[in-house]
Amino acid sequence: MALVELFGETLVTKDGPKPTAEALSGCTQIGVYFSAHWCPPCRAFTPKLADKFKHDYAAKGLKVVFVSADRHEKDFNEYYGEMPWHALPYGCDRGKALGSRYDVEDIPMLVILDPQGNMLSKDGRILVSQGMTYPWSLGAHADAGRPSSVPSSVARAFSAHWCPPCRAFTPKLAEKFKNDYEAKGLKVVFVSSDRNEQGFNEYYGEMPWHALPYGSDRKETLSRKYGVQGIPMFVILDPEGNLLSADGRGLVSQGAAYPWSPGGGAGAGAGAGAPPSSGCAVL
Repeated sequence: MALVELFGETLVTKDGPKPTAEALSGCTQIGVYFSAHWCPPCRAFTPKLADKFKHDYAAKGLKVVFVSADRHEKDFNEYYGEMPWHALPYGCDRGKALGSRYDVEDIPMLVILDPQGNMLSKDGRILVSQGMTYPWSLGAHADAGRPSSVPSSVARAFSAHWCPPCRAFTPKLAEKFKNDYEAKGLKVVFVSSDRNEQGFNEYYGEMPWHALPYGSDRKETLSRKYGVQGIPMFVILDPEGNLLSADGRGLVSQGAAYPWSPGGGAGAGAGAGAPPSSGCAVL
């Protein structure tokens, strides 16, 4: 695909706006970096990526385009000021289109493209974090990002600051995530039912994983998909998005060893036919 079709006619660069074709000319690969100033994991990953970009990747031809999920242009400007690469203009419609194209549900996410705009990997963050040598080969992320010896799952954590059972469960999950699950490949995305952005920001500040942006319309879609009627609810998926268990909360609370097996929620986590754990109704 032509790069102008992906990114539009113009990109923001450190030397001012430039035509996209000129800004990306001579690239060996392109990193499409979905990130935001308000997101703690983003602010932790950005300086690591920037350091490797300045000392290694840039000289080898990597071009990076920042796609902002910032809520205010002031935040965008401040955050982009820390970055040594290009960006989509703030508020550009191409950002949403790219997010849909690459199924971006949580940030930070670094999508790797070849010079023609064909996707090589959605796991650029893993490639960077694990120190894989650049340039990255086609398909390298499948083995480098998720070694066969380390099974991986994806979890959706439906929760809210105002819900007492959620506030009781979250620190237990966070402790096990930091001390066990994260190193074994579990990826968690917080799906908020908070009633205001302040509550979301305060609550997400306690979490060591990712989150859907506050107010995302994906929240209602995911809630319907997994039948969420009460929170906290911790849904476990395999890396391809297939449901493994709707009772991840039971698995965590009962100390079931991770990685969890398909169908392990009802039998291992809560017991077949067990009544639902106490929680807060989602209206």
